[in-house]
Amino acid sequence: MRLEFASSILALFLLFNVTGCQKEEPPRVAEDSFQNAPEQVIENMEVIFTEQGRRTGVLRADSVTVYRQGQEKRGKRIRVDYYDRDGQHVSTLTAKEGTYNSDAEEVEARGNVVVVSEDSTHLQTDVLIWRKQINRIFTDSFVTITRGKNTVSGYGLDTDPRLEDFHILRNLQGRIEDVRRISE
Repeated sequence: MRLEFASSILALFLLFNVTGCQKEEPPRVAEDSFQNAPEQVIENMEVIFTEQGRRTGVLRADSVTVYRQGQEKRGKRIRVDYYDRDGQHVSTLTAKEGTYNSDAEEVEARGNVVVVSEDSTHLQTDVLIWRKQINRIFTDSFVTITRGKNTVSGYGLDTDPRLEDFHILRNLQGRIEDVRRISE
């Protein structure tokens, strides 16, 4: 009886030790899960754009996630200040979010995009792209531009940051009340 009791305890002891020592495999994570994860998160980021040592723009964002080895930065609540060749401020862009691609030197603004120039010209759209290399602003989306009492709208846009040399590409409509402000 004593031998059976000892054998039972030994069997229980071995059973607990063997099952207790088995390592549980951690849950597997698909390799693709990390490819789209950000590499960094930055608060209150500022990027200064220059051309031959002169400031052409300043990009600010409340928070930024960095992807693709730093090449792509996605920001929330962005602001871009544009400057002319003499360093004078010419306009300000604001948007809910945006992406900066450092390889292409391109900023894409999305969500309630507004550009206001120094002469109070207002541009409104949903998506806008600024290409630093040629210092031009583009969109295929619907745009509205207001200068004083004059308003034009349509689809697609090609303009300079001053909002002086703008071309609406299709379905142009407008309301002109002050003819003198058109040529300014």
